[in-house]
Amino acid sequence: MVNGAEEIRATIEKHLGIKEGETSKDGLFTLREVECLGSCANAPMIQLNDDYYVSNVFLPLRPISFPPAPSLPS
Repeated sequence: MVNGAEEIRATIEKHLGIKEGETSKDGLFTLREVECLGSCANAPMIQLNDDYYVSNVFLPLRPISFPPAPSLPS
């Protein structure tokens, strides 16, 4: 992994309470590490569904903050 990707993965794992390859208890998030998203010049990148986020968008945020996961109806 390059350019701080380890820190980004660790932050996501801590926030969601999952490790690579696992799915969150609410079933909303699965964390996958991939070799290439086709944008090496912008590494690291995050893909959320069909959207891609490059390092200049999320790296200035310290710590990286994510909104809380929505509650599922009972």
